[in-house]
Amino acid sequence: MATIENFRTWFERDLGDAIHYRVEMVEDSGGPLDLTPNPESPVVLQDRRQVIRIFTHTNAYSITAVESVDGSTYLGCVSKSRKERAGENWHRGNDLPDGEMTEETWRQILCRIVSYELQQVQHNRMTADWTGEVPEPDTSRDAPEEGPAR
Repeated sequence: MATIENFRTWFERDLGDAIHYRVEMVEDSGGPLDLTPNPESPVVLQDRRQVIRIFTHTNAYSITAVESVDGSTYLGCVSKSRKERAGENWHRGNDLPDGEMTEETWRQILCRIVSYELQQVQHNRMTADWTGEVPEPDTSRDAPEEGPAR
């Protein structure tokens, strides 16, 4: 079973430098879970939870990691647009992958964040296509029009 420490390791490994300037620790419920019963303390065991926000130019992502006292884990992410679209007075959002706290779930979240942040590229006819070949220019429009002979 993965723990919040595993999540932190994956996060630091994959987002390294971003930790210092585009990430905010929103919530961290403390140290490791202590599941040892203490008859002298009526403390109710609570889930351990960590929430981290990642900011990009257009979106904010909240990643939540939870270790439950029953032994189950959760890792999930939601996105929220940082800007309203023209004519709207709300910020769009969406659920990203979630599930048991595993490295696979973490990778799915990262892949979805990357796909959200990709921008559409305006292709020029003269640039290479996906095969790497540059098409021949269309010179038929550049030729002078043939008019009546004089």
